[in-house]
Amino acid sequence: MGQETFATTYGIPLATLRAWERHETLPTPSELTHLHLIEREPERCKSVPAK
Repeated sequence: MGQETFATTYGIPLATLRAWERHETLPTPSELTHLHLIEREPERCKSVPAK
């Protein structure tokens, strides 16, 4: 899955995801928890699409 799809699917701003991947910033503890949940239960963590 590409960055844009991942960001959209899991409700993470694309700029934030890219900053993490470039090691410009680190995820906060709550963001890390979200990432761990995505890893364990990807289907349950998907964002609700905007209407």
